Amino acid sequence: IRKFSAKPITLDMMAKGGSMSEKMATLLKIAGASRFNVIISGGTGSGKTTTLYSSLKQLATEQVNVCTIEDPIEMLEPSFNQMQ
Repeated sequence: IRKFSAKPITLDMMAKGGSMSEKMATLLKIAGASRFNVIISGGTGSGKTTTLYSSLKQLATEQVNVCTIEDPIEMLEPSFNQMQ
């Protein structure tokens, strides 16, 4: 069972908490803003979903439609269109 924080985790929070470097957070912000394809991989419990959702939440706006395809959907996010 996973329990997610009610307060969204941002890339800046992850960098300040030591989950990633400041350079990695900046790289992910630039990649998202540039609409690059990014592959996040890692073992079970390594933070893939948290990293992706933190990145995507910053991109989801009225002008940018963020769509995820997951099986199963790990975290419900009202600002995304999610499909399974």
